[in-house]
Amino acid sequence: MIYKIDLNDSDKSKEIVSLLKASYIVEAKLIHYFDIPGLSDDEEKIRNSNETFYGFKQDGSLAGIISYKSYGQILDIHRLAVHPNHFRKGIASALLLEAEKINSNVRKIIVSTGRENLPACKFYEKLGFKKTGEKEVAKGLIISNFEKLLDRDEE
Repeated sequence: MIYKIDLNDSDKSKEIVSLLKASYIVEAKLIHYFDIPGLSDDEEKIRNSNETFYGFKQDGSLAGIISYKSYGQILDIHRLAVHPNHFRKGIASALLLEAEKINSNVRKIIVSTGRENLPACKFYEKLGFKKTGEKEVAKGLIISNFEKLLDRDEE
């Protein structure tokens, strides 16, 4: 079940932080960089992020989250994380497609991930994202940027 997360609910914020840490430690190991922002997120940072959060609940627990900001016709994905116990179940795809559906005015989706996070890079490419470039954002951390252009009829 996908639902919008109320960030003012302390229990929900704690769930998000716990999920992010479990998910991002896997990414940190893949990219050999342990200072990624998701590992240092806390409840206050989540609540003050001004991002919209949606969760995917499975078997009574938070299995995945997506957070984003939208700017006009651009949807900027800030976090897309799945708990390692729920990898490869289609949760990330479902969350991304739901965000795309909810934001029906969007014409472009942008997202970034560590260049060495090959599972994430392949995931985005499989969903129609194209790599638009790379940038070293910190010593030893290169980020790959992706975008997906949406072909939507003008309404």
